[in-house]
Amino acid sequence: AAGGICGRLLKLKLDNDNWEAGRGHGYIKNYLNDNYFALPVVPSSEGLSAASGDIEKSGMPVIGSDGMRIDQYQNPWMWPVATATVSQVRIMAKYAYDQGARGFGIVYDTRYKFGVEGKDAYEKFVKTLPGATLVHAEGIEPGQPGYGPQIRNLDGGCGSKCDALVM
Repeated sequence: AAGGICGRLLKLKLDNDNWEAGRGHGYIKNYLNDNYFALPVVPSSEGLSAASGDIEKSGMPVIGSDGMRIDQYQNPWMWPVATATVSQVRIMAKYAYDQGARGFGIVYDTRYKFGVEGKDAYEKFVKTLPGATLVHAEGIEPGQPGYGPQIRNLDGGCGSKCDALVM
């Protein structure tokens, strides 16, 4: 309001894509076509991944993405500010292992790619830890009215055999 940055005013526009890849991709394509300087943060990791090729082709940087999906670190025009889900699950497993855990479990989101990527990275990393075992992995669909069957699966699969359980 007092003249902006170097005479340029900043305008914040919010778009919610509800983590729908197609909708997010559409929002991002509109921004790419509107001659913006950069995209600071974007609708979601799903939309961002769907638009990755368009972003790279346009040469417009995405600054401050959530870093949830590994592909954000593979596109030279995306500069995430958060730790990737795959790194977070490795950190959790290593910490638990260092505290004495040997039986591991995970509850992960099956709808969005970051959940499956995280589960796969967790499982792969646990296998590298001497004496450690992935006892149970339970996928859940977010937004359900209840999770009784998944809780029973987790109790039966993990029970007292899991020293560490991540979600």
